[in-house]
Amino acid sequence: MDYVKLISEALWLCNKGKEEAAKAKLLELGYKYRLAQKILRYPITVSGSNLAADEKAYGGCTSNGFCAVYDNVLREQELDILRATFDSGKHFWSFHHYTEGVPSEYFSYAFELDEPNSGGMIQDVALRLQNQLADEFPAIREAKYIEWWAHCRPHSSGHQLHFDSADEGRNDVRNPIVSVVLYLRGEVGGPTLVTDQKMGDRKLARKGWLCFPRENRLCVFDGSLLHMVVPGRQDQECLDILKKQYNLETTKRVTLMVSFWRDLKIRNQNGRGSAVKFPVDKSDIDWVKQLQTKSTDASIHKPEKASVFDVENVWSSLQDDNIATMPSYDECFQGF
Repeated sequence: MDYVKLISEALWLCNKGKEEAAKAKLLELGYKYRLAQKILRYPITVSGSNLAADEKAYGGCTSNGFCAVYDNVLREQELDILRATFDSGKHFWSFHHYTEGVPSEYFSYAFELDEPNSGGMIQDVALRLQNQLADEFPAIREAKYIEWWAHCRPHSSGHQLHFDSADEGRNDVRNPIVSVVLYLRGEVGGPTLVTDQKMGDRKLARKGWLCFPRENRLCVFDGSLLHMVVPGRQDQECLDILKKQYNLETTKRVTLMVSFWRDLKIRNQNGRGSAVKFPVDKSDIDWVKQLQTKSTDASIHKPEKASVFDVENVWSSLQDDNIATMPSYDECFQGF
């Protein structure tokens, strides 16, 4: 049995809206629950040069205490430098042996937020975000450390449900105060899903919120919440819209993730790993040098509040029963 092929077929049926066929396929594969139709078959329209959510299909809101979305977050020069570092094909990715289509070994960098010149441009951005986001997430004022990592993925690629945790959850699970997703390239790919589920909960998430990718957009959320990247829709309706504007072989969803921590163990080591000290002393490496570029734009820059989209029921039962207890992870279909 080609399990990967069967999973792809099940996702295509969900994307296409063929609910009964999708249900039969998923039951055959042993699943008991699936992400709701509004998540896996997220509605789309064309908005300018971006693929965007059909807002009529959701109850949009700009504030809910769990997550928030802002547009035009980075200054133009900052966005240009970060793209020059993290765009598809840049040295940063080969330096870390990162593969765009297949999940790679996790790596991240870290620095002390208040230690001068310890984090380059990302430190400058993080300090500004700490101030700008404090009204909505007051605990961010307590942050002393920053951890960051990045991804460059094709439209079809998602990221499974997970909690952000120090050292990938080894030994003990500790969550950041808040986590931030910065969309450097947002032309393709599925939305970020943030749920109301926390570590230790005995039931699956009920509510969720979707943030759709868009260039220079920020999604910020409570760092203790379960979240994921929904795989980009693979049905012909969506692909036809995308192919009119983009080369799907080369266009990638490029994101920079930044977590704010009260306490974090920074590792002094070479190579990959979690929370490795940002190598400010290695300016002979091109991507390190790029990230230490100082922005010359000191103008006042205020991000614009955008909508997050409510999903009342994150999960659908495939057995027509209530979700009374926490099922096993492998019984829940996320799209992969």
